[in-house]
Amino acid sequence: MATKTIDTWQSVIGFVGITLGAIPLVATIFGWGRGMWGLVLDDSAGMLLWLCPLVVTVVGVGAIGELERRKRRAR
Repeated sequence: MATKTIDTWQSVIGFVGITLGAIPLVATIFGWGRGMWGLVLDDSAGMLLWLCPLVVTVVGVGAIGELERRKRRAR
């Protein structure tokens, strides 16, 4: 994969990770609401309000890390 392609994927994954992961997780921690997850999960979701943003954040960070490793190997 070309370096520019990897950079593009890292940007897309970072945007999704922040939008669907980090921001709703911080909003849930401080009690500001559910963020974008309010469109999918209702008030009875319970632990899913914490788990879904956390999983998105962890997977996003892992994917960016793996892409960074592949980018270094491609050079």
